[in-house]
Amino acid sequence: FEGWYSDSACLSIYLFGQTITEDTAIYVLWQPVGVIVKYVYMYGGTENIINAHYDDILDLPELSREAFNFLGWYKEQTLVNKYQEGSPLNTFYLTLYAKWENKTFGVEIMPLTGGTIVVLSALPISYGGLLRYRVIPDTGYNVTSVTANSYTTPITQTGTIERSIADVRSAQTLGATFERYAVSVTVNTGLGGSATPNGAFSVLYGDSLSVMITPNVGYSIGTVRVNQISKTINNGVLTVQNITTAQTINIQFVISQHTVSINLSNATSSLTNNQTTVTYGSSVSVTISANENFYIESITQRGLSTGTATAHAVTNNQTATVVINSVTENTRIDVVMIGSVGTVSASALTGGSISPSGTISVNFSEELLFAITPGAGYQIADVKLNGMSLGKVSQYAYSPASSGGDTLVASFELIPFYIAASVTGNGIISASGVSMVRYGENLPYTITANANYHIDYLLIDGVRVELSGKTAEYTFINVTADHSIRAVFTIDTYSVSFIISGSGRMTLGTGSSAINITQSSSRTVEYGTPLYIYASNGNNIASLTVNGNTIDAGALSGGYVGLISENITISAVFALNSYSVTTSVVGSGNITAPANVLHGQGFLIEFSANAGNQFKKLLVSGTVVTPTGNSYQVSNVTGNVNVVIEFEIIILTISVVHGQGGSVNYLSTVNYGGAATITINAVSHYHIATLTTSSGNYAAAIGQNSYIIELLNVTQNFTCNIGFALDTFNISFNIGAGGSIRLTNGTTYTGNFVLTAEYGSDASYSIIANDGKEISGLIIDGVTCAISTSVEFTNISSAHTVSVQFASKMYQITAMPMSNGSVTLSASTITHGGSVTVTITPATGYALSQLKINGVTVSVSGNTYVITSITMNININATFVKL
Repeated sequence: FEGWYSDSACLSIYLFGQTITEDTAIYVLWQPVGVIVKYVYMYGGTENIINAHYDDILDLPELSREAFNFLGWYKEQTLVNKYQEGSPLNTFYLTLYAKWENKTFGVEIMPLTGGTIVVLSALPISYGGLLRYRVIPDTGYNVTSVTANSYTTPITQTGTIERSIADVRSAQTLGATFERYAVSVTVNTGLGGSATPNGAFSVLYGDSLSVMITPNVGYSIGTVRVNQISKTINNGVLTVQNITTAQTINIQFVISQHTVSINLSNATSSLTNNQTTVTYGSSVSVTISANENFYIESITQRGLSTGTATAHAVTNNQTATVVINSVTENTRIDVVMIGSVGTVSASALTGGSISPSGTISVNFSEELLFAITPGAGYQIADVKLNGMSLGKVSQYAYSPASSGGDTLVASFELIPFYIAASVTGNGIISASGVSMVRYGENLPYTITANANYHIDYLLIDGVRVELSGKTAEYTFINVTADHSIRAVFTIDTYSVSFIISGSGRMTLGTGSSAINITQSSSRTVEYGTPLYIYASNGNNIASLTVNGNTIDAGALSGGYVGLISENITISAVFALNSYSVTTSVVGSGNITAPANVLHGQGFLIEFSANAGNQFKKLLVSGTVVTPTGNSYQVSNVTGNVNVVIEFEIIILTISVVHGQGGSVNYLSTVNYGGAATITINAVSHYHIATLTTSSGNYAAAIGQNSYIIELLNVTQNFTCNIGFALDTFNISFNIGAGGSIRLTNGTTYTGNFVLTAEYGSDASYSIIANDGKEISGLIIDGVTCAISTSVEFTNISSAHTVSVQFASKMYQITAMPMSNGSVTLSASTITHGGSVTVTITPATGYALSQLKINGVTVSVSGNTYVITSITMNININATFVKL
C-alpha cells in the first residue's frame, strides 16, 4: 500500500483533515511487493541478486561455462526440481541454483573397407579428456592413412596402429584407409614346355591366379606342385585360389607315351604283343599268327588322333609282322581273319525241339543261331556242345569248334511247381513249408488242430475256403502253377453265464483286452481265458458259486477264479463292507455313536461334558475335527473308525484391575468349583477407596489398608476393580456470621463445615468478610493467630480446625476545626451503613457558606445535614461567611 491520492494518476498525495465542501474522490495506490531473486551459479562462489516483483515472470539468464553444459535453474541445492520457466513469482525470496553437467563428446567412425577402428577410451569422452583408439587392418591389408577430424596422416608401418588425441573439446570423427599388400609368386618350368605367366611376380593378397601350361610337341604335363603340394590340371590351366602367402609353382613336363593295340575281327589269333606302350618317336614291331582253320586276309594301321590309315601288304596269310618306325600318336592295327568250313549235328530229346536240326555246314568265320523250344509242360533242362553243357539256353550262336564236326544236343524236363504250406494258430499241416510238384501231378495235405483248438478255415492262394473240425484233408489236383495253402486255427469257445447281485465286477482276460462284467449277462469265451472277481470299493464278496458249487471267495488269490475250459454259470453276490466304530473318552464327559456303519454311509457323534468340564478336542480316526454344538456328523465311511473325545476342566479367570496406591496378590485362574484368595494391600498413607466385583460390593473393605477376598466353589469368571486413595484428614471450620471461606476453585462455605485434604497435599483457603464486615478473630488448631485473609496448610498429615470471627466495620466521623461557627455530630463513630446527623451552628453575624463531606460540597437545607449509608470514615468541613 503506497497511500491515498487526489488524482487518478496518483501523482498528488491526498491530505486528510481538509474540510470537505464538495463530492470528492480519493485514489489508493498499490505497488507490487518486492521479491528478491538470488541466482547461485554453483561454481567459484558466483552469485547474482536481482530485485523483482510478486507475480513477475522471470527472464532466466542463460549461462555458459567452458567444459560444462548448462542444464537450467533449479529450486533447491539438491538440483532435483527444475524451476518452471514462465511461471509467475509467488514467493518473496527465491534462490535458484544453476545445474551443470560435464561436456562429453562422442566418436564417429567413418565407413571403412579393409579394417576396423576400435576406441580404447571409455565413451563418451569428457571435455579435455584423452581419446585412445586402435586401427586394425583386416588380414591381408595394411594401413595406408589415418584421418582424425579431417586431418589425414600417411602411414608407412604395417600391422595394428595405436594413436591418441589429447585435450578433446569437440565431437571426434575417425577414419582410415587400407590396401591389400602384394604376395610374391614364382613359376618355374622344366624342359618340354612353357607356362604363362612365368618367373617371379606378385599378386594382391586374396587374389586368384591362373597359369596356362603348354607342353612342347611330344611332351605332356608331368607334375605340377604348388609349395611342394601336387595339383590337378584342367585343360592345361592351373588355378590357385585366394593367395595369402608366397607361392612357388614348379611345373615338370614328360615325353609323351602312346599305345599300339591290335584289333582282330572274325577270329582270334596268337599275338606277340596285343597292346604295348612306347615313347614318342620310338619304333615297335607286332607279329600276328592265325589260328588253325583261319588265315590273315588284311592288315591296316590307324592313327587314333589323326585318323590316318595305312594298309600293310599280307605276304604270308598265316604269320605277319607289322613294324612302325616312329610312333607319334596312339595307333591301332586292325587284322581281318577268314576261317574254313566245319559241320554240326543238332538234335532235341523228348519234351521239345531245336531249330535248325540235323547235320549243318558252317563257315569257321561265321556263326549259326540255334533256337531251343520246350513243349507244353516242359522246360529246357540243358544244352550240350560236344558233351559240354552250355546251360539252359533258349538260343545258341554256333561257330565251328573243330574241322572234324560238332554235336549240339538239347534236353528237356517237366516244369516243377512249388506249393507253400503254413498255419496260423495252434495246429499243424503235413508237409509244412515249400513242396515241389511236377506239372500235372497231385499233392495231398492233412490239417490237424491242437488240443482245445479247431480248424477255422483255409486260405488257398489267398482265397478263403471253408473247412472245420479237428482234422481235415485238402489235395491239389493236376498242378499247373505255383500255389499256397494256409490253415487257420482258432481256439475253442465256451458259454459263460454271469449272475451278479450288488456292487462288483467279474473280469475276463487281462491287460488292455480285459472285459469287465458288472451286470448279469452271458458271454462266449475262448478256452483258457482267466476269470477274476472283484468287489467294488467298500464292498465284499458275500457268496460265489460256479455251476452250483460254492467257492470260498476269501481263499481266492488276487480275485483269480480260474481258466475257462467248459460252459459254466457263475453267480456272485456282493455286499457293502461293515466297519466298526470305537469310542473313547479322555477327561470327564460322555459320547454316543453307533457300533457299526456300512461303507459310504455316515453316522452322528453326540457328546456332553460333565459339570465343571468343557469340550476340548474331537479326533475321528486320528484327525482333529470341528463339531457343531455338541455333535459331529461323520460322512462317507470307508474303513473302521476310531473316535476319541477329550474334555478338560473349565478354567475360570480372575481379573483384577487396580490403580496406584496399593498391590493385589492373586492367581489369575482357578479350576471350576475351586477356591481362590485375593489379598489387597494399600501402601503407606493410602487406603482402599473403592472395591467392586462381579459378585457384589465389599463395603467392609472401604477405608481399610488391607483386605482379603475369599472365593469358594468358583463357578464363573470373577472380575474385581480396586481403587486406592491417599489417606484424608478433616479440616473443621467454624465461621462466624459476617463472612465465608472460599476455596481455590471458587466454592464458598459459611457456618460450621468440614472439608477433607489428602495426605501430603497443600490446602489454601481465603477468608472473605461480608460487605461492612471485617475479620475480628482467627484461631487455627486452637491457637489464636494474627488476623489474615487466608489460611494455608502444607504437607498435610493430620486433622486441623479453623475458627474465624467477623465484626461490623466502624467509621470515624470527624468535624474539621473551623471558625465563625461550629458543627455538632450526633455520633463520632458509626457502624457500617449507619447514619449521622450534622448540626451546623454559625457564630453570631455569620451564616453557613458551604459544607463539604470528604471534600465534596453538599447542599444544606436549614442547619442540619444527615449522612446516610456510611461505608467509610467521614471528614466534615464547614465554612462560614459574615452577614
